[in-house]
Amino acid sequence: MPKKMHIESLSTKLPIPLFDSVMATALLSMGTEYAGLTNVAQYSSLANTFLLAVWLSSSIPYFIESNFAKRINFQKQFGADIKTLQQQSLGERFEEIEKLTEKLNDEYLPQDYERKELAKLVNKELEDYLESITGVRVETSDRIRNFGIVKMLMPFALGACQPIDGEIYIFKDMGVFEPHVITHELAHRHGYGKELHAQALAYLALMNSKNPVFMQSANCERLKRQIGVVNYEDRRSAREFTENLDLRAELRGDFLRLMKRPGIYERVVSLAMLPVYSLRMKLTGQNGLKDYGEGFTNFLHTIGNKV
Repeated sequence: MPKKMHIESLSTKLPIPLFDSVMATALLSMGTEYAGLTNVAQYSSLANTFLLAVWLSSSIPYFIESNFAKRINFQKQFGADIKTLQQQSLGERFEEIEKLTEKLNDEYLPQDYERKELAKLVNKELEDYLESITGVRVETSDRIRNFGIVKMLMPFALGACQPIDGEIYIFKDMGVFEPHVITHELAHRHGYGKELHAQALAYLALMNSKNPVFMQSANCERLKRQIGVVNYEDRRSAREFTENLDLRAELRGDFLRLMKRPGIYERVVSLAMLPVYSLRMKLTGQNGLKDYGEGFTNFLHTIGNKV
C-alpha cells in the first residue's frame, strides 16, 4: 500500500476565508476608530486579534506539512529545473505555435465543466500524477474561492493561492484555460511554490490524464505562453498576433478575452505590484515573471516534450 497523507488548513473548510475575515475586521477597527466609535473599534480589534490567532495557528501546520511532504526533485526527475533550462529558438517557437494551432483546431472540444466539479477532477489528476512519481499519495482540499481580498491586490492575475493557508482564488471565467489555471493553483496548494514548477506540473498532470478537455487546456496554455514570448510579453502585440492566427472562433474568443486591455484600476495596481512580485520571485530562487511563459516553454523544450 502506498503511503498516504492528507494536508488541509482550517480556512478551506469555512464559508469565508480566514484571511479575508482578518483583513475585514482590521479595516473595520481602523474605520470605526477614525470615526470616533470607540466601543465598536475595541470590539472589532479584539475580534481581529482572535481571528488572526486562529488563522495563524491553523495555517502553520498546513504550511509545514505541504512544504515538507515528499516533493519532486525536478532536476533529478526531468533533467531540467529553473536554472538549467535550454533556450528555445524563435524559429522553434513559431513552428510550435503552428503545430499547436493546427492540433487545437482539429481536436477542439467545449469546456463545459462547472468549476466545482472541475476542481475536484483536476485535483485528482494532479494527485495521481504526483503519486506516480513520488510514491506518496498527498491529498488536499479541492475548494476553490471565486472572490477574495487578494483580488484587489492582484487584479492582473487569473487566480492565486495563499501560501500560508492554501486558499485558492479563481477570478475570471477562462473557458478552455480553466482546467490548467486551477491545476496550477492546486500545485501551489500541494507545496510547489515556484511558478515554473506549478506551470510544469499542471501541464504534465493534465496531459497525463488522457482527458481530451484537460489536454486541450494544457496545450492552450502552452500556445498562449508561446504567443506571449514571441511578442515580448506585450499584451497589445499578442492580441494582434492572435487575431491574425488561424484559430477557430471558439478558441480565439477565449484567448482574446484573456488578452484584452486592462482597466484603469488594474493598470495602476499592476504598475506598482508587478515589479514587486517579480522581485519576490527572484528572491525565492526564480527567474522572475518570465518563468510563467519563457521558462515554462523552455522547460518543455528542454525535456523534449513535443507537440
